[in-house]
Amino acid sequence: MVEYLVDKWIALAALLLSAWALYRTHFLPFSVLVTPAGRITLARNPWAMMRQDCFALDLTFTNTGTTTGAVEDVAVHVTGPGTRAFLRTMGTFADRQIQVVETPVQPKIETFAAFTLSGREAVVKRILFVPDRKEDAFTLQAGAYVAAVYVRGTGSERWKNVCSVDFAVAQEDLDALAQSRMVPQGSGFMAEWRLQDKATETKSHPISALKNQLLGPQ
Repeated sequence: MVEYLVDKWIALAALLLSAWALYRTHFLPFSVLVTPAGRITLARNPWAMMRQDCFALDLTFTNTGTTTGAVEDVAVHVTGPGTRAFLRTMGTFADRQIQVVETPVQPKIETFAAFTLSGREAVVKRILFVPDRKEDAFTLQAGAYVAAVYVRGTGSERWKNVCSVDFAVAQEDLDALAQSRMVPQGSGFMAEWRLQDKATETKSHPISALKNQLLGPQ
C-alpha cells in the first residue's frame, strides 16, 4: 500500500513538473525587460521652431516570456536642474554611428512604430525622445539628470516604469548644441542636427571596478 502511494505521488510530481516545464517553454506570458545600453545622444529638436532640446537613449528590450508580444510605446519622465518634463518617442535611429566629424551628418531617423518580440528575443534600439508638445520649453542645463523610462506593451493598458537612466550634461555639451542653426527644409526651416554622443552615468562605475580588479585600488 505504501509503495503504491509513493509511486502515485512520484507520478503526480513528474506530471506537475512536466506541465510547469511546458508552461515555461511555450506559454509564459510576454513580459518586457528594458536595460540601458550605456549611451545617450543629446540634440536639439529639429522640428521645433523655438529652442527645444531632446535626446536619444540606447535601450535593450528583452522578452522574458515565451509568447510573442509587442512594445507599443515608450516615454520618459526627466528630472534635473530646475527641470521636470515628459518626453515622447519621435523616432528610432536607423544606425547608431557616433559623430566623429566636425561637419554634422544628418542621421537617418525612422518613425517610431510598435515592434514585436518573440519569446526570449532581445533587440537594441536608439530611440529619440522629444518634449510632448512643440511649444513645451525643455532646455538642458549643466548638471545631473535622471530619465525614468516607461513602456506600454501587450497585455497592459497602463504605463510601466521599467528602468532609469542617469546622465550628466557638461558645459562642453551645451556649447556643442549651441552651434545648431536653423536651415531651410522644404517650405520651412528646421534645426540643424548637432549630436553630442556620450556615455550615461552608472552607480557601479564598471570601468573603475575593472581597473581595481586587475590592478588593485589606486
